[in-house]
Amino acid sequence: MPDERRVAGVDALRGVGFLSVFAFHSVLAFNIGGNGWLGDVYSNPFAYFVPNHLGTFGVTLFFVISGFCIHRSTVAWRARNPQATAGTMWRAYGARRMRRVYPLYLVTLVAFWVAAPRATVADLLLHAGLVQTLVPGHLNTINPSFWSLAVEAQLYALYPLLWAAIERFGARWALGAAAGLSLAWSIGAPALFHDAWWVSLPWRWGFPWVLGAAVAAAGDRLVAPRSLQLVVAGLIAVVLLAPSRSAMLYALVPALFFAALLAWSVSSERPLEAKRPLRWIGGVSYALYLIHQPLLDWAANALAAQQVRTVDPLPFLLGSMGMLALCLVVAAGMERVVANKVAPGVARVPLRA
Repeated sequence: MPDERRVAGVDALRGVGFLSVFAFHSVLAFNIGGNGWLGDVYSNPFAYFVPNHLGTFGVTLFFVISGFCIHRSTVAWRARNPQATAGTMWRAYGARRMRRVYPLYLVTLVAFWVAAPRATVADLLLHAGLVQTLVPGHLNTINPSFWSLAVEAQLYALYPLLWAAIERFGARWALGAAAGLSLAWSIGAPALFHDAWWVSLPWRWGFPWVLGAAVAAAGDRLVAPRSLQLVVAGLIAVVLLAPSRSAMLYALVPALFFAALLAWSVSSERPLEAKRPLRWIGGVSYALYLIHQPLLDWAANALAAQQVRTVDPLPFLLGSMGMLALCLVVAAGMERVVANKVAPGVARVPLRA
């Protein structure tokens, strides 16, 4: 199957992931707490799906895609450079990650730090090192959305250990063990230790990331679900999750479903490549993710100053759609600058994480 088809499907899924996160943060910005017309939605037993956990779903999908892209690109690099030493391989890996992730992140970090009235120099330094999730009291001081980027970076740093385990024990055993351990931690640690800072170590979110790597490791052996099977799986996921508050189901079901969706997308004869708007949004999803939440908060404050009731449906929808359009324009410009000026070629790598 041509790589272009796989790229298109993955970018479309990125678009789905971002729109899920954006919808959740729009609710936070314009309808904080589900006031007004959203109150009934939040009191509904099926409220997990619309919209107060769309952010969790979107981030889970991003982690699945990231694990897929990182493992697949590393396997491809090793196949092209079979004589390279391990040191050369991991230096190249680190350089690719830094060039792709850091320029846009650093620019937005500094900008939002300047705009955050209570953010300190310590906040800036911890965020710059992508370790703010590991230090209590510094998680949401600049841009709350940055937490998942820190977790991503920490998973990138742990990936060489996973690679070594794959080489030693094989992909099936290594990925299975990593998935099982991270799932057990994500379910058990919060229940046992509650607010301890080390509950949120990166492998708490490693389960969807490892599932994505497993999809990549399957390669040509991948057995993807058919479209009808995927629809049935989605309906089963709704039936299982909607009336439940089980931490195990929340950790297990969405990640497995998104891994199946990714497998379908990269293997289907008719993947999501036809969804051009989703592909376009997915192509600039990294920049969108970096900027959207502070811009939504700014818009909400501006509308509140004009005494606009964003808890009403029409102002809420107009405000959300207007900010989505603005974010798309800004993100497209940011990605273009990175592609042409800061890190030529890197931003255009098809399966970037």
